[in-house]
Amino acid sequence: MNQDLAKLIKDLTDGSLMDDWVSQWTHLNLVDVHCHLCHGDYDQDRSTLIEKIEDFGLRSVVVNGLEPVSNRKGIELAQRCRIVRPAAGIYPLDAIHPLMEGKEDYECQPFCIDSEIGWIEDQAHGGFIVAVGECGLDGTYFGGQMIEAQKKVFSELIRIATHYQLPLIVHSRKAEKQVMELLAERKISNVIFHCYMGKVSLALRGAEEYGWNFSIPAIAPRHMGFQKMLAQLPEAHILTETDSPYLSQLKGTRNDSRQVIYPIWTLALLRGIEVEAATKMVWQNYQRIFGLS
Repeated sequence: MNQDLAKLIKDLTDGSLMDDWVSQWTHLNLVDVHCHLCHGDYDQDRSTLIEKIEDFGLRSVVVNGLEPVSNRKGIELAQRCRIVRPAAGIYPLDAIHPLMEGKEDYECQPFCIDSEIGWIEDQAHGGFIVAVGECGLDGTYFGGQMIEAQKKVFSELIRIATHYQLPLIVHSRKAEKQVMELLAERKISNVIFHCYMGKVSLALRGAEEYGWNFSIPAIAPRHMGFQKMLAQLPEAHILTETDSPYLSQLKGTRNDSRQVIYPIWTLALLRGIEVEAATKMVWQNYQRIFGLS
């Protein structure tokens, strides 16, 4: 990457892009395929924020569920808000919550995992969700019993997504290789790797050989791995996300879906294309992957 391009990308950290976007590009179709709008951080202003997000140009916001409470809230929110699309899943560490007791910085209300898997399948069967996720494997606390328990739940959610022909939104933190091996073994192609931080070479191989997709978060302007993916992935396999309220590009602030403009802008700079073309690329990918085109 040349120095001029590196400076342009680095300059995205000052927040001025948000104002520029409002003045020029709110007519474009933006999509956030992974966020957590049901998070408690939004309880005080959720409705107002969703209005702002829509005015900004977001045409679709996929709210990912993690456990029973957020799964149900996502569906309820989608019934009230036209841009919200619900996904239901079980977060990898929540999938083993009985084994996580006493772990630092971990909280989860106990729930029946088998019952929740059954409920997710019911929602898929009824057409109430647009994807299965968030789900996958997390290597933070890898160990024989823990990883096997995660795989059991993940496998069931893969089965549901495959049977109902829904995208599978995958968490793979510190377990990228294991997740990819499992998906390749089962020949699963309609996959979205959320906030993938593994080896870029594995991502490229996954996209080229298996047709996997990768959603790039708002922190792309300050993360070399995400920049490499935006520059090198086949264009048909690039999506945008925020993982909001987490991973804000503007440090010290709460993230929200409007920050998908950061990976969009970075994509445009890296590929030497107009912002309109980058936005159209991602929107068309979203429509195809979610079966809307």
